[in-house]
Amino acid sequence: MSNINKKRNIIYIILIVAVIMVIFSITLLIFAPIERKVINVKFSAGDSFGVGFSGTDELDYGRLIPGTSITRNVNLLSLKEEYNIEEGGKISIPVFLDVPRNLTFGNYSGKIELRVFRA
Repeated sequence: MSNINKKRNIIYIILIVAVIMVIFSITLLIFAPIERKVINVKFSAGDSFGVGFSGTDELDYGRLIPGTSITRNVNLLSLKEEYNIEEGGKISIPVFLDVPRNLTFGNYSGKIELRVFRA
């Protein structure tokens, strides 16, 4: 193989890698979430109901009796661009919690991640 053919093959490989990188970058931009929010969730299981107070980054269900279900709404803060809602609008998302009947009394916590994607 001549020196010119080796250089040409190296240029072709570099071009192919560059095209693949551009396609990969565009794919990431298209399918990446436009907004992401992580919310802390907590509740306690007990023999009576208790009130929980939720903030903007926390969803507190309070004290619940095992075997009950409850729903709290999470407001997704306004978006940077207009999509399927009005610009600056809010979306209220119901978050359901079913407490198993056999759950032992105590405190429980976790996280919910909400992601908004382009429609």
